[in-house]
Amino acid sequence: MVKDRVKGYFGGVGRRKAREKRASFNHHNRALQRLSLLQLEGLDVARELSETKQHLSTLYREEQKKSQYRSKLQGLEEDEKCTRYFFRRARSKQKTILSLYNSQGDSVTNNEDILGAARDFYGGLYDTKPANEVLATAFLEGLNRVIEGGESEDPGMSIEELTQAVRSLNKHKAPGPDGIPGEFYQTFWDLLKEDVAEVFQAIYRERRLGESMRQSTITLIPKKGDLKDLRNWRPINLLSVDYKILTKALTKRFQPHLPSVIAADQTCSVPGRSINDNLLLVRDLILHSQERRSPLGLLSLDQEKAFDRVSHGFLQRVLKTMKFPQHLINWTDLCYQNINSRVLVQH
Repeated sequence: MVKDRVKGYFGGVGRRKAREKRASFNHHNRALQRLSLLQLEGLDVARELSETKQHLSTLYREEQKKSQYRSKLQGLEEDEKCTRYFFRRARSKQKTILSLYNSQGDSVTNNEDILGAARDFYGGLYDTKPANEVLATAFLEGLNRVIEGGESEDPGMSIEELTQAVRSLNKHKAPGPDGIPGEFYQTFWDLLKEDVAEVFQAIYRERRLGESMRQSTITLIPKKGDLKDLRNWRPINLLSVDYKILTKALTKRFQPHLPSVIAADQTCSVPGRSINDNLLLVRDLILHSQERRSPLGLLSLDQEKAFDRVSHGFLQRVLKTMKFPQHLINWTDLCYQNINSRVLVQH
């Protein structure tokens, strides 16, 4: 309810500002035309004309910055006018899907069938896949990496942790289903922090995320190839910012344990490691093979949607086997409980 009121309030403010800006554009354009005519008639209106042009220039620069941001164009000159081209480039980023292949490979064009094709595709992609129990058990029995001090008590989600998470939020990111951007939390954090911390404590006690935190919106970005094939669209999951705050705080708690349980040759997403180390390792292996004239084989594997296919049940078993603190295991489980997503097909 609070989120709805916040969203409604700022939505109203945004619409009011947009109306005021349009009215200001119209007013100054009319004034420019009127003053230009008066100047042609010989009247001294140079000062008024200069002020009107300055106001219009300021308004145009504001629109220029917005359209440059939306169109992702970096080469726009400071004083170049914001033409239809830039607005068209900004709008072209939002693709409308007019037809899709369904699960039978047939092209469908009406809205209901397009939505059905998207639902079937992403439902299958993100559906829970059962893990091979024999392989899972063998893997866990051979897992000898265990963290130290894994039985620590839950310290509770502190305001300091949440403050760090809020400060680390990236700016100018699309909001999630609740419509509240990260800048809102960063601007009003001093007023919100105690309430947000209390909400997270209640979530942990009741073992249930809030409704908006359990929802996400999947927006589709076109890649190359036949856009009737959903595999040629990149899904971007838009999450509510309070969910991001929670997961960022949890990530901070996990980070100190990662170097001790993740092998040194896995460099991605581990603090203090760089993916460049693996590039250097490959280079050194090739040089070593050439110098020693010894055979060398390099195998590159790319797992399709690897993170999306992780079994949450198996993830819990891995964390327990590695003796992560129980509160981290509980929080991780909470983040995946009763989650649902909606695919945004038409903008």
